[in-house]
Formats: sequence, structure tokens, C-alpha cells
Amino acid sequence: MLVCWPDDFIKQLILIFNLYILLPFHNKCHGYGKQIENCGSLQGTWYNQLGSQLILVHLSDGTLEGEYRTSVEVEIGDAGTSHSIVVGSAPYLAGASFGFSVVWNGGQSTTVWTGQCVVCLGGHEKLLTTWLLHSMSSNCHEKWKANRIGRDIFTRYQQKPGPRKDLDTHIPEQPLNYSFSIEGNSKSFVKVKNSKGEQRWPPFTERRNFDLLKNARKRKKNTERREHRKKEPPKPPPCQLAGTWYNELGSEIILNYDKSGLIKGEYRTAVEREEGTAGNTHSRIYGIGNYNEPNTTFGFHVVWRRGASVTGFVGQCFSTCGLDALDKMETLEVNWILWQGIDKCQDHWRSTLYGINTFTKYEQAAGPRQKENTHVPNRAGEDIEEEVPASDSSHSIHDRHLAIISTRTLLFSATSILLICL
Repeated sequence: MLVCWPDDFIKQLILIFNLYILLPFHNKCHGYGKQIENCGSLQGTWYNQLGSQLILVHLSDGTLEGEYRTSVEVEIGDAGTSHSIVVGSAPYLAGASFGFSVVWNGGQSTTVWTGQCVVCLGGHEKLLTTWLLHSMSSNCHEKWKANRIGRDIFTRYQQKPGPRKDLDTHIPEQPLNYSFSIEGNSKSFVKVKNSKGEQRWPPFTERRNFDLLKNARKRKKNTERREHRKKEPPKPPPCQLAGTWYNELGSEIILNYDKSGLIKGEYRTAVEREEGTAGNTHSRIYGIGNYNEPNTTFGFHVVWRRGASVTGFVGQCFSTCGLDALDKMETLEVNWILWQGIDKCQDHWRSTLYGINTFTKYEQAAGPRQKENTHVPNRAGEDIEEEVPASDSSHSIHDRHLAIISTRTLLFSATSILLICL
């Protein structure tokens, strides 16, 4: 028996199917458009979940400069006496990977961040980042305890109070409810009752003793250090960061270090996770350190394949490392974090790889070399997989949803024909 459906019913059915097909695509296009618009530049002020303030200037040469005001520090004074300078590599394209470095307290420690700008739920762009903090070690054997790792999420709106440039506050707020004696003992301030029976903190003059006692304690420590230095062996010679270095995998780095503290150079990696991920030539190095104290910490970044991924290196230059007393040599002891590009905020957990390298002035293994005009890993005999060009990577979401639309359209057409013919 042939059953004919009313024309109005068929039109309504077609309209519902059209909405079903186009609505998900519209939502994705809307998010994609916001990513291009809002993540096109990192210029401006950002705040993380701890209350720290990050001010970035996105320069035309592909670098980042700015200021960082941290709201936290492991011990009082670790962050220095003012805000810190930011140096980094900007994303090549909207939503591509980036990285930046901050040197704390004259090189006593350095942090590198790697990450990506992603538009999350609610339409707000966020900087999803992983950080690696390296604290200065007295010698090579102490490096095992020098590193901390974590993650930050920066937004353009404030998530928590902290030091701010416009308020002329630049370092973490020092606790007023603790006082330090010259001998190093500490005790908490205790709330006292006033004449009305109300609890209150001690008067400002009493809290001010916190600074006075802390300064006295610092003077005592400095005196003890001077006395101790008289008994210490002489300092190791300065480590020359500039020059050509090689790691245990065969990678080559060429570093230039100027008096402003900027580190620039070239990186030729001997390894890559997949064919082509290192790009078609060497990559640029950009970082920061303390030029006047060459044995302190430093950090630099390497952007791979126009921002498809970025690695942040942080470490220290040692001038007296070696296997024994007769084998003293300069080494760069570094830890690194590699950020791989992600498509959505929920993938933050799988974005980062971590590792350790030791660089020396002599070659430890074969690899690409500037003098031999080789710039990428040896790919002879490897299977070459087809990859999407970096310039088209930002459109991958758009292409996937076009494919979904085509599939749904075919299903819709087949369904419509069956309904009309029933």
C-alpha cells in the first residue's frame, strides 16, 4: 500500500533535519571564529589562578616581552624585590604554541612556561600552560632537588587578588601575622581584645617589628656567610654559556649571550617523535639569563614547525662537572617541557612531555650540524607519513565538521526519499 504524507509534515520534517545538521556546525564555527579573533595576539594583561599578573607585549618580530608579578613564593624573598622581566616566543598563528621565561632574584631561579591560547566554555580565551622551575644548585650533585613542575591557566579577568602594576605592588604580600627573631625562631601574632572586648590584631607598630626583625636576621645571615666564605674553597670559574653545545642524543645548540641577558641562537635536534615534527630546518632559540652571574640559572625556548609545538629549557651552567677530579668540564644541566598543540581545553592533561639533557662542548653522538649544512634529524629509511601543513592546522576543526555535514546530508537525503516513497 502506498502512503502519502501531507506536504506540510514533510516540510517540517526537512526543516528539523536541517537544524539538526547545521546547529552543531554553527556552534563549532562560532568557537573557531572566536579562537581566531581572541587568540590572534597575546598582547595585554593576564591573571592566573593564584593571583599572579602577567603583562605581555606581542612584538612584530615574533617575540614576547613583558612583566610578571607573582603572588606566591616558596620562601620570603625568592621572587626578588620587584616584578620580573618576561622574555618569550609568540605563537606564529592564532592558537599555536608559545613559551616564555622569567628569571627570579638575579638568577637564583628561573621558570619557563610553554602553552597555548584556547577558547574554552563561555567564549573566554585562556592561556593553558605548563611551567618548570629550576632553582640554583651549588654543584652538579645537588641538581636532583632543583626542579618543580606545575601548570597555570591565565585569563584576561582576575581570578584572585595579587600584586598589581596599577596599585604599585610588585611582589607577594608578606605575612603580617608572623614575626621573626634574630635567632631565627618564629611565632604567630595572636589576636588580643581591646577595651570593648573585640578581638583585633596587634597595632601597626608591633607588626612593623616583622620588617625590623627580618632585616636584623638578614644582616646576621650575611655576617655568617662572610665568615663561612673565608673557610670555603675558591669559587669555580665562570661558565661560558655562549658557544656550541651537544647533548647525549646528538642535538646541537649554538648560543649567543649578550650583556642585556638575552639568549639567542640555533637548535638542531637529532630526534623527533614523528617524521617532520621538527620542521624542515633548524629552529630558533630565544631566552634569558643573568649575564653578570654566568653560573646562575637560565631559560630558553625552541618553537618547532611554526608553533605546532614548543619546548622550554631551564637549567644551569656548571664549570666543574665531571666523572672524577681529573675530568672537570663545562656542562649545561637542563630540564625541559615540550608542549604539543591541543584542540580543546579538556586536553590540557595530555599536552606536555618532560625530560632531562646534559650538554657538553664536545660531541657525544652523531647528529645534524651547522658546519655540515645538515639541520634536521637523519630520516633515511623512516616511513614518511603525510601531515597537514602548519599553515592549515588552524583550519582542521573546520574541515572535520565539513566532513560531518556531508555524511549527515547523505543520511538525510536517503531518509527523506524513504519517507516520501512509503
